[in-house]
Amino acid sequence: HYDWRPSLKAMIYLDNCNDEQSGGLYYKLKSSNETALELSEARLKGLRPGKPGSVKVKYDITKNKSSFSYCGGSAGSILIFNTDGHHYQGKNIHETPNKIIRLHSYFNKA
Repeated sequence: HYDWRPSLKAMIYLDNCNDEQSGGLYYKLKSSNETALELSEARLKGLRPGKPGSVKVKYDITKNKSSFSYCGGSAGSILIFNTDGHHYQGKNIHETPNKIIRLHSYFNKA
């Protein structure tokens, strides 16, 4: 998915998420370029892409998982990414849930 509200998002891993079975983030590199024009045009019209009843950029993660990169890391790692890019949270198969601090930076009108 991509987030309906554009932002830079940061995740601070408090636990190790080094392997793909640990539930870290997957991100499709350069995917913000794929949707940037369509999303910006919709936002300028006051629409909220990705929200129900609004514009939706079509793509199917299940058919394109091989094009995503795993972005997990060791405890203490910080991941910063553009939420207009296609991303999804991996599945943690371990008994203990991961601890991650998420930070969002939104652009607001002055």
